[in-house]
Amino acid sequence: MAARQAAPARRGAHPTHFLCIPLLRRQLARNINGFRADVSNINGAAPLPPDAVRPPGTMHITLGVMSLFQPGQLARAVAVLKELRLRDILAETMRAGSQEGHVWLTLKGMEAMQDASHTGVLYAPPLDVEEQGTGVLYAFCQVVRRRFIEAGLMEAEKRPFLLHATVVNTTHVKRMRGQGRERLMLDARPLLEEYAEHVWLDRHEVRTLAICRMGAKPKGEHGDEAYEVVEEVAI
Repeated sequence: MAARQAAPARRGAHPTHFLCIPLLRRQLARNINGFRADVSNINGAAPLPPDAVRPPGTMHITLGVMSLFQPGQLARAVAVLKELRLRDILAETMRAGSQEGHVWLTLKGMEAMQDASHTGVLYAPPLDVEEQGTGVLYAFCQVVRRRFIEAGLMEAEKRPFLLHATVVNTTHVKRMRGQGRERLMLDARPLLEEYAEHVWLDRHEVRTLAICRMGAKPKGEHGDEAYEVVEEVAI
């Protein structure tokens, strides 16, 4: 029987939800907060506004975004996530003969989304842990992403699929009166060099996938934020 498809999302519509790997770990939170303290120091070589650094509670790796405006689309997206046989997908993407049955990642280094001399987004790339075989994380995410595309819930992007955990995004910087409305752009080359070997998160086991709602909300009393989790399933 052919898979039931949701009504296609409006092309070019503003995303309302995203599918992701949550990265809520104390080690990562400490590193993000330490990075914010370092780069927002006005005596530093390359200071940033503190709100350019993403709050620890928002950290995740995006598999894709969805524009779920039409009735029933969100329910369909949740159903697709619940119906995925994630353990089977993981087993198929593991290297031949592997019996580990888990996927691990390390966040190491820093890269720019655009030209490093003029960019608004910096991210930490996820690396496969060596013993599980190169490319397992990417292959696993590609298969999961493809299921949502086939269901008509996610558009296939023309640009290459890039796994990343956003650390800096200047769209969140609140501009002061008189500074204009242009987005703050950075010469991030010194930061990329300084943090080239920095480990943000070491040997993190990917345990869940989640559908979250766009738009982070305040969390706790220390300026943290988090996205609303609509549905989360274990691997």
